[in-house]
Amino acid sequence: MNIISPTNILSILPSNVHTDFYNSDIVFADKLPTIPKIGLTKTNCTMLFICLSGQIEIKYNGNPIIIPSKHALYVPVNTTLSDTQCSSDCTVKIIMISEILMSQSMQHDLLTWNRIMKLEEQPLLELTPESWSIGKHYFELLRLHINSKEHHYSNEVIESLIKSLLISFVDQIDIESDINNQQGSLQRTFKSFEELLTQDSGEHRDVQYFAEKLQISPNHLNKVCKATTSKTASDIIQDTIGKKIMCLLRHSRLSCKEIAAELNFSTAQAFSRYVRRACGENAAKLRQPSPQTPPSNL
Repeated sequence: MNIISPTNILSILPSNVHTDFYNSDIVFADKLPTIPKIGLTKTNCTMLFICLSGQIEIKYNGNPIIIPSKHALYVPVNTTLSDTQCSSDCTVKIIMISEILMSQSMQHDLLTWNRIMKLEEQPLLELTPESWSIGKHYFELLRLHINSKEHHYSNEVIESLIKSLLISFVDQIDIESDINNQQGSLQRTFKSFEELLTQDSGEHRDVQYFAEKLQISPNHLNKVCKATTSKTASDIIQDTIGKKIMCLLRHSRLSCKEIAAELNFSTAQAFSRYVRRACGENAAKLRQPSPQTPPSNL
C-alpha cells in the first residue's frame, strides 16, 4: 500500500501529472484534466478534491463514491483511496495539507470539531453558490501569485492562501441545522465511554479496547473526549484507573502484587510504573493512611 503526503507526492504520481505548487506541507494542483490511476493508497495528510466539470469515481475506504461537477470530496488523514476513474470531460483541483499544518491552522473548539466530524461522516459536499464564488477568488489569487515573478515571500504567500482557502471551506460547512444533534451525539458517546470505564475492572487500559466496544475508531473517540473535556481518551482512562488503584490501595487488604495481578499487569514493576504515572506517587506511599486531623478541644 502506498502512503501519500506532500513530501512524497512527486514520487507517487506519474511524471505527466503537473502540480502547480508544492512543499513539505502543501500541494496544489490546478485544473487537472484527470486523476491518475494509482493503487491502494493511504493518506498521511488532509486532501480536498474539487470537481469543476465531469465526474470522478473513487473508492473511499473501500466504498465507491462519485464526485459530480461542483462537488468536493474531503479526505482526512488515514483514509484509503483506490480505483480512481474520471469522465472524459473531467477537470479537478487537488489540495493537500500536512497533518501538522492542518492542526496548527484550525481552532480547537467545539464548533470546529463538529464541522470536522461532520465532514468525516459526510465527506462529499455540494458547493453552494457562496462557497463556489469565494473559492473562485482564492483560485484567481493563487494563479496570480504562482505565475508571477518569484519574490522573497512567494512561498509564504501561496501557502497562506491555500491554508485560508481550506479554512474558509471548513467554515462554510452548514452545521447550524444539526448542531444540537451533533452536541447530543458527542455527549451520548462520551457518557457511554464513561459508563464502560466505570464498569470495567481496570484491566483494560488502551483506547482501542473502548473504541471497539463503542463501535467507533480510536481517533473518533479521542475527538469526542477532547471536544467534551479537552482531555484525550488515554488521559481519561489513566485518571479513572488511577482512582480505582488508589481506592484498592487504601481500602482493601490486597497486597500490591495481588492488585497488579487483579488488574492484569504483566509484572509488579509495570504496575509500579503505572501507579506513579497515574497517581503521582509510588504505591507504598499511597497505601499509608492520610494523617488524621486532631479533634477540636472545644
